[in-house]
Amino acid sequence: AWMSVSVLSQYPYTISYFNELSHDAASRRWALSDSNIDWGHGLPALRRWCLRNHVKLIHLSLFGGDPHFRYFPDRENMVDLVAPPWNDEVARGLVLTPEPGIWVISVSLLSGQFWEPKYRDYYRAFQQREPDEVVAGSLLVYRIH
Repeated sequence: AWMSVSVLSQYPYTISYFNELSHDAASRRWALSDSNIDWGHGLPALRRWCLRNHVKLIHLSLFGGDPHFRYFPDRENMVDLVAPPWNDEVARGLVLTPEPGIWVISVSLLSGQFWEPKYRDYYRAFQQREPDEVVAGSLLVYRIH
């Protein structure tokens, strides 16, 4: 009964669910950093989080195929889309230096496993701290001052 209630309480974000007996949240995120935990499925929840918290702008670095503009129309100007360092043209340097504001980073991007070696530490500013909040089990929210 406990397991059923535990799993069902995470619906619809069950892909990023770990039961309460597993290790702490930070180690869980690193253990399955890839499509095992994050498919970009949390955008509807992120939209609700932004509205509930009266957030005007987020810097969003997203993993997954669900396009952000389905939930954040361009006319609202709520999202500064920060491309992952897929190549030299889109990377903002070798290491991302976040400006003050609210940053939302997909958990799958933090490990650096997808990038060329020179970009492995691209998200260093976020790797070195715990998120302020976690949305949908896979979107890490950081308030940078």
